[in-house]
Amino acid sequence: MLIFQNKTVVVRTLDFLFLAGGIVTLFYILTDGIPLTQWGWLPEWGKKSHYTQVTRLVLIAYATALFLYYFLSRSSFKKLKVVKLIQGIAKSRPEVPAIFLTLCFWMTFIIISFARHRAFDTRAFDLGIFAQAVWNTLQGHFMYSSLKDGICLLGDHFSPIVILTIPFYSLWPDPRTLLLFQALATSINIFLIFKIAHMKTKNSGVSLLFALFYAFFRATRGPLWEDFHPEILAEPFLLGAFLYLEHNRIVGFLVATALMALGKENMLGISFVLGFYCALFKKQWLVGVGVMIFSVLLFLAEIHWWMPAITGKPYFYQAFFSGSEGSLLVMGRFLSLDSLNYILKMFGPFSFLSFFNFPTFMLTFPILFQNLLSHGETFRSVRYHYVAGLTPFVLISSIYGFEYLRSRLSFVQKNRVCLMGIVTVVFFLQAAPSDYYYLWKVQELFSNQKDVFSRELATIPPEFSVLTHNHVIPHVINRKNVYQFSYNPILGKVQQAVALKADFIVLGGTFWEPNTEPLAEVRQSLIKSGYLVQYQNGDFFILKSQTAQIL
Repeated sequence: MLIFQNKTVVVRTLDFLFLAGGIVTLFYILTDGIPLTQWGWLPEWGKKSHYTQVTRLVLIAYATALFLYYFLSRSSFKKLKVVKLIQGIAKSRPEVPAIFLTLCFWMTFIIISFARHRAFDTRAFDLGIFAQAVWNTLQGHFMYSSLKDGICLLGDHFSPIVILTIPFYSLWPDPRTLLLFQALATSINIFLIFKIAHMKTKNSGVSLLFALFYAFFRATRGPLWEDFHPEILAEPFLLGAFLYLEHNRIVGFLVATALMALGKENMLGISFVLGFYCALFKKQWLVGVGVMIFSVLLFLAEIHWWMPAITGKPYFYQAFFSGSEGSLLVMGRFLSLDSLNYILKMFGPFSFLSFFNFPTFMLTFPILFQNLLSHGETFRSVRYHYVAGLTPFVLISSIYGFEYLRSRLSFVQKNRVCLMGIVTVVFFLQAAPSDYYYLWKVQELFSNQKDVFSRELATIPPEFSVLTHNHVIPHVINRKNVYQFSYNPILGKVQQAVALKADFIVLGGTFWEPNTEPLAEVRQSLIKSGYLVQYQNGDFFILKSQTAQIL
């Protein structure tokens, strides 16, 4: 039965090959093999899907070899160095690798976020609008945003949680401060997922595995590949609220829930369902019903009174929370290929374990239904911030679903190692592309010309207004008034400059809005209108108004 028994040389060779194969597989999971292309050992594969396909082939080959060896010789399998290494990590102080993973994730996304900013890959929406609101608050103009037509930004989305970043922005007044804290918030979630998994499963290996899943989940990393969104900052409080509730620490639960609700008005849907969970499944009826009632009243107050009072207009995003046209259309939207694909992307990587524990699966409903019912296709993408508030509960329900199956089915308990191995392979087959791929693509946008341009932009005094492109705005954001060129070809750039009385106009061919008048034509028209060229480097220009010249 044990075909490799007493074959020492073969066993040692296999031991070495499995260890080397594990290193190669990990290398591909982390990098998609791109360093081999950078070093000139392999040609470029073109599209990112080509790189991910190679990674999947490597993973499938290694996983197949491991499973075959496991079934052919379990005793020899357990002696493999790669298996002992994994067991050693799990059996040591499990908090240490969890903290290490948390710190590695944070450093990774600090590097990626800062690289995007250096490459002019960050944008006015949404990094620019929040950075400007924070800077203006420090100048005495509470959450003022010229990019949102001169309103207090709390009237657009009720996200007072961003106020927590103001003290840190005063120490380093740079939009990268917000990116740093966004990456930190998501990193903290990794450790909290580990704590929740360990609390539920009492198994260090499984807990670390779910923490690893969260770190590599595309819906976790996707929002961090984009710009800043304050609801991401609310997710640690969401996980904290759930953790406190599971430990019956009601005061901690209420405080964490209140802080989570500061993330955005739709977070109150989550607080409502947490209240329902508290009442029905934790038997804390008074607390749960109280949280539910308070969530509804606060939500109605925010969208019907507070935000309209701030802007003087009805709540702009009312359609996202209102009912659809009819039950048939609702059913059609739920059963559409787009919706089914979204459900597959959110729950498929975890082998649909979420579906086996309804109480925690129910916690996904507020954001899941919001995204499924929305008319916007981006709501059903894992690359945008619309997954905030959903992703943590997908992990929690997967953890609870796994534990439900393990505790009730002897087959799952008996074969849990093999089954978790299958779940792991299924997950990583859907985890690509790697963060290394995106960093590689961002670095291709670097140039000395952009670095010089960025330094020149920093010399524009903050008291002057600036009109420029979407991708330039984060580099000139620390001022009361900054405006973005319209993507509407009917509204000319010179018309905007005159109407807004902009002190500085910043032009860049790299960032030019499609289907609008040519750069050379706009530059000449601005000069004829009285603007003077202060800086020119290739297709980058900074023009100053005569008024600013006098001052």
